[in-house]
Amino acid sequence: MTGRALHSRFQSLRGCQKAVAAVEFAMSGLALMMFIFGIVNLGMLGFSIAALNHAVQQAARTAAVKAAANYVSTGTYTCPVTSTIGGYFDKYADPPFPSSQTANTPINLSAKWTDNGTATTGLEDLYLTLTVTYNWRPIGLPIFPNGINLQAATVATVLGTNGVTTSCAGTP
Repeated sequence: MTGRALHSRFQSLRGCQKAVAAVEFAMSGLALMMFIFGIVNLGMLGFSIAALNHAVQQAARTAAVKAAANYVSTGTYTCPVTSTIGGYFDKYADPPFPSSQTANTPINLSAKWTDNGTATTGLEDLYLTLTVTYNWRPIGLPIFPNGINLQAATVATVLGTNGVTTSCAGTP
């Protein structure tokens, strides 16, 4: 095709509007999809935070109730160990989180039993501090390659331990 023929061909297409919408969508579609992924990920992040807090609170409460129930049935306090508390956490965090008991999991669970050892305060003596850290990764957004660390912590008191000697403090 010669230069003159090519020029006349472009002149004939100059007023054509057939593919304008497709070109405009191709240019703005990427931004639209990133915006939608951002909204979905913010919703998933909020859900993950709420679910993590709920699971930590329920796992700590279950462990404290189990410690009190052990005292009622046996007369001595036997506090659940960290792996057992991890099982309680897995029960309440089942849908959104992987098991805390498996290797290479993004969940780090730390449980610490503390015994005040004094009956003079009028408060319960034995309590559990439970902290869980989870590395949350957004879907489809490479702006957080290492993820976002979410942390939830709670304290659960074992009722009925005021003035009672316990051996739970320091239980791993």
